[in-house]
Amino acid sequence: MKQYWHNLTTERSLGFLRDLKRNCRFILIGGWAVFLYAKSLKSKDIDIVLDYDELSKLKQNYEIIKNERLKKYEIKMEEIDVDVYLPHFSNPGLPAEEIKNYSILREGFLVPVPEVLLILKQRAFLER
Repeated sequence: MKQYWHNLTTERSLGFLRDLKRNCRFILIGGWAVFLYAKSLKSKDIDIVLDYDELSKLKQNYEIIKNERLKKYEIKMEEIDVDVYLPHFSNPGLPAEEIKNYSILREGFLVPVPEVLLILKQRAFLER
């Protein structure tokens, strides 16, 4: 199957995702969550939902930018972008605080159930 991103880029993204997992608790949404279900089309970008205490942990290790207009926080690391969604601030398709109620563990990552993930991906598509 054709990949949209170069393997080197997606492997760096996956490595960064694994580092994030070691340092904080989050729900993985977006392309990497889809990959855990479908096993195709790796992503270069990372999308996560986390609580404010976990955001504080991230701020200790990364430069985090608040995007007030899009109601999210962002980490820019070379060719990898991380979008961080927070409860009572972000709505990536459902209020961020609701996503945890519809999440399961998949390959060591907390991800939304497929139906909720589809809602989130539809919102992302419509915003493009």
